[in-house]
This record gives sequence, C-alpha cells and structure tokens, in this order.
Amino acid sequence: MFNIIFTIYDPKHEIIDMHLDIWSKIPIKYRKQMRFIIIDDCSNNEFLPEIAFPINLLIVRIDTNIWWNPPGAKNLGFLLADNDWVFSCDVDHTAEPEEYIKMLILPKKKNNIYFFERFKPNGLSRNKNTPNIFIIHREDFWKTGGYDEDFSGYHGFDDYVFVGNFYEMQYPSLIKQNNIKYNQTNIKIIEHVGFESGDRNRKIKSQTISKPMMYKKLEELANKTYKHGSIIRFQWHIQKEYII
Repeated sequence: MFNIIFTIYDPKHEIIDMHLDIWSKIPIKYRKQMRFIIIDDCSNNEFLPEIAFPINLLIVRIDTNIWWNPPGAKNLGFLLADNDWVFSCDVDHTAEPEEYIKMLILPKKKNNIYFFERFKPNGLSRNKNTPNIFIIHREDFWKTGGYDEDFSGYHGFDDYVFVGNFYEMQYPSLIKQNNIKYNQTNIKIIEHVGFESGDRNRKIKSQTISKPMMYKKLEELANKTYKHGSIIRFQWHIQKEYII
C-alpha cells in the first residue's frame, strides 16, 4: 500500500480541513491503495479529527514532549509504514487529488528518491524546492538509518544530513552515502506559509546549535567517521485507526 506520512504539532483547523477535503476527493479506487499516517508530535490539544468518508488512516501520538521533534516523528512514521513506497510531507504543504494519483502510479524504482515542484497557492512557482518532501521506498529509507534524532530539540538542518543540499551538491548526506539516486518529478506540491508551525524566534535561536551540528556531522560523513544515533527516543501510542 502507498504510505503517506504527515507530522503535526498543534495544527490549525483550517489546514487539517484542507487536507481532509483533498483526501476525500481522491477517487475511492485509488484511495483504497493509500494509507495515511499522521504523527501528532505531542500537541497541547489531543488530535482526533472527525472523519466522514472511507479512508485508511492511522493517527499516532507521541507522548514525550520534545520541543521540535520532526526527525523522531518522521522516523516513527516510517517505522509504522508497511514495506512499500512512502510519501513524506510537511503539514503546511498540500497536493491536489490528481497529484496523489500521479504519485501512486509514478513508475518508481528502489534505490531512488523522488522530489516535487513546489508552488504557491496562487499557482506561481516557489522557485525553491525542498529536500524534505519526497517519495522513497521504506527499505531504502532504513538503509540510511533514518533521520538523525540528535537534531530533535532544535530547529532545522536535519534534512541536510539526511537528504542533502539541492544547491550545493558537493556536500555528503545519508542518502548520497547509500548511493540513492535523486529524481525530480513534475508532480506539484503547494506551500501554505500561513500554516507554518512553531515559535519562529525560538526556531531561529535554536539554529545556533543545529547549524554547527549539521556541519560537524557532514564532516563526519565526508571522513567516514559518522555514527548514526539511536532512533525513537520517546514514548508513543496509537490514537485511532480507520480502515476501508
């Protein structure tokens, strides 16, 4: 089954409603082949949306409160995915129903990672794609060891160590180290900047730790001295599951 992972933290109702509306419009013959996984990263308010249409959906809650824990939350999503292809996305980005169908039927090969064209809601190009939204086979994800959870507790730069830098290709990464090939698709992703989560000032302040950590780990990758740390450093439980 094609897995679709979103991690969330205190999301605004409008963006969740937007996602649910899109998912409900995916024709049922395709939706039956998709499994959505939402990882709630210890939100202040319990996340249990009203679901009024058939969907394969797993809602999981992280119980340990780690400030800014997307590396751990994404690792958990991949742990819970079945052994098939995975679309990993951020909650402030959406894809239209026809784009989900394109993802599902896209000719995909193992040892490859697939990226997307990023647009604004008005249809204009974002002119900057993101390395942290992609399709990869679950087995290839775990060949890398997953995201480095040393970055949990600080904002940013974990994706540079995992996937790499699109614009400065000379830097190493876990994906490159495992000889997984980059592929750019024409599948469209829409960024909604108004739904970005987290305290912006705190995120910027925490980058005084995460950015030097990134450079240190990239150097270790280049020198072949990098050691992947432990994963899933927190308690979690399944909130609810819907099955078609």
